[in-house]
Amino acid sequence: MNVDTYHITIESLAFGGDGVGTIEAPQSSLNGIRCFVPFSAPGDVLSIRIRHRGKRFVRGELLSIEIPSPNRTNPKCPHFGTCGGCQWQHIDYTTQLNSKSEILRQNLARIATIDVTPEEPIASPRVYAYRSRARLRSGENGRLGYHAASSHNVIAIDRCPVLTPDLEKRVIGGIESSTEFPHDSQFLFQEMGGNDHRVQWERIGNGGDEPIGFRQANEGVNKLLQNEIARFITQSEARVLDLYCGDGNLSLPLARQGCRVRGFDIATSSIKQANRLWRERSTDTHQVSYQRLDAMEAVKAMQQGAIRPFDAERPDVILLDPPRSGVGSEGMQALCTLKAQRILYLSCDPATLSRDLKSASAAGYHLLTVRAADMFPQTYHLESFAVLERG
Repeated sequence: MNVDTYHITIESLAFGGDGVGTIEAPQSSLNGIRCFVPFSAPGDVLSIRIRHRGKRFVRGELLSIEIPSPNRTNPKCPHFGTCGGCQWQHIDYTTQLNSKSEILRQNLARIATIDVTPEEPIASPRVYAYRSRARLRSGENGRLGYHAASSHNVIAIDRCPVLTPDLEKRVIGGIESSTEFPHDSQFLFQEMGGNDHRVQWERIGNGGDEPIGFRQANEGVNKLLQNEIARFITQSEARVLDLYCGDGNLSLPLARQGCRVRGFDIATSSIKQANRLWRERSTDTHQVSYQRLDAMEAVKAMQQGAIRPFDAERPDVILLDPPRSGVGSEGMQALCTLKAQRILYLSCDPATLSRDLKSASAAGYHLLTVRAADMFPQTYHLESFAVLERG
């Protein structure tokens, strides 16, 4: 056996998509070190070559599968393995779900020092044909695709089975055939939503028209999360402060049940959409209003008394759906001074969520429950939903 070639058994999956195992080679300096291997599955016995050496881990390249894992399945996409869009199409869905829940548990234990078993993860009603929003790039020939795995090269695609049928048909078969896309540009495509399956699209970062407002990519999981949020708001007329509110995706369903809502977001298009959606139902701006303002700037203004979203009363519930970077330790400390009884936090990064929960814990909140939600089947990406309670 070559000095840089080893046999390894994959034990688990890591955030980022790689399988993880421990090198067992008593005669090697790498004996006992953790090894990350792309496109592997828990239970695989592999022959690998070391491609990168770090201080505490190595990265391996899969040479051959000596014994395949029973958790393996056949990918549906002909581009899987070269396209970087999906990492886990070769792994059965139950293993994907359990792995995401375990990734969440490990992050909470390591970063937040919270030892908890997450609730059963929220599964996607569809594991393919679920994605109604996607970012694609144009390659040298102007064709659309995704970045190749571990590369900035663009892989042109003629199929994408994780896209909804309407989006796949329009993006790959319709828009692409009738539009000349400039080289090396990024484009956002999304369905209009609801029963409207028309596709919006725009070039990202061109400084042109108002951007398309943010919409969750998996409508089925989004509805399940809306139901989950409602489960933890017990007052029929609760005062709900929605930070990073977007188009009111999480709070408008609560408003329709009688909650008072104040939302803040920096995106002009999203705020316009949120207010428009509410006006279609009611003209009562005392019950519901959305304002264009950075979420943390809004919190600072509330601390100073410059903004009183509920007059002299504090919010009962704070909804959080921040970007991947999270709220931040300082932001969480400021937010906790508003003394809401509950904070409902939807996160797309388990590490930044764990950091923020640690800050909330120091400010007098405890974790009531937490669970993963699978917004993106066939990938390592996961949403996490956490409920914090004061006192």
